[in-house]
Amino acid sequence: MQILFSIVIFACLYFIARDVALQSIKPLQEALTRERQFTSYASHELRTPLAVIKGSLEVLIRKPRTQEEYERKIKENIGVVDNMNRMVDNMLMLTRADSSHFQLRPTDVGIRELLSETCSAYSNQIIRRGIHIEMNIAPEDITLHTDRNALGIIVSNLISNATKYCDEGGEIRLSARRQDGHTLIVFSNTGRGIPAEECDKVFDKFYRSISAGHQQVKGFGLGLAVVRRFAGIIGATVHFDSCPEGPTTVTVTF
Repeated sequence: MQILFSIVIFACLYFIARDVALQSIKPLQEALTRERQFTSYASHELRTPLAVIKGSLEVLIRKPRTQEEYERKIKENIGVVDNMNRMVDNMLMLTRADSSHFQLRPTDVGIRELLSETCSAYSNQIIRRGIHIEMNIAPEDITLHTDRNALGIIVSNLISNATKYCDEGGEIRLSARRQDGHTLIVFSNTGRGIPAEECDKVFDKFYRSISAGHQQVKGFGLGLAVVRRFAGIIGATVHFDSCPEGPTTVTVTF
């Protein structure tokens, strides 16, 4: 009987120790999985623009070109490199957001000031494509007590998306208001949208809409993944709404 009792105790201790060990290595396994996914995504997504640059340079050296042709190809390649830089920046931001060392530094952030500053950063694209910006902030001095850097990353990615997917000569509407104890910041742009069934997928890393016309827009499908991750960090929720004929609206609720 004593031997049987000892065996039962040993078995219980074994299973307890095994469960504790499995729980302790679970975060490590998850981290390794994220790292493998990150490496896989990065290698896949960088391969295409690198092939574009290589092909473009090969075309240039096949025979002499005019000055205008050289300049056009060089500008195209610079654009590809800029897109790659944005992708790397977004991947680094996602990695940083997942780090346990990420610290929030809350401060009072003026919404109108932040939106205006971010629009100015994209003024070249906005002017070049003839986009009209409409801003409606009520009250004018509405503020949020949050981490300015995290909120700035959210706003920058959403305005960047609105600018890319807005139609030529279209309109981007930015608004902020208090509602039922919450603060809402709304980003809306005219132009072709996406089907409702795709709206839940847009926050997935590297997801690109298969809707006609969207594949011509340069990007890597990381912007909204960054938005959702940083929104979660500062305690906000993000809702995406669109339809094929547009408009597309993203609402960030604090």
